[in-house]
Amino acid sequence: MNQLSIIERAVAELLPIGGERKINITDITKLVDLDRREVYAVIQSLRSKGVPIVATRGKEGGIFVATNESERLQGLHPLRMQHMTTEETIRNIEQADLESWKKLLA
Repeated sequence: MNQLSIIERAVAELLPIGGERKINITDITKLVDLDRREVYAVIQSLRSKGVPIVATRGKEGGIFVATNESERLQGLHPLRMQHMTTEETIRNIEQADLESWKKLLA
């Protein structure tokens, strides 16, 4: 990981290894003094460099580095669901009649 910027290294060092422990974005923002958008950008940059950072949602959710295939799949599930929802939203907007929707509001 010697190709990491100072901020990438700082965020990477906060990430739990394995899914037994997780950290949330709010905690990371406080510890590295960045806003949420910046933390998400750093996490995306780390992912693009090959760090298998995944997240789970819900009460026990959070971010961690996957260490096995089960953890990877656990972390990919919410991303796949989000992707499906986004694809559906795109289809709905593409198929919407640009005039008839006004009748719904009348």
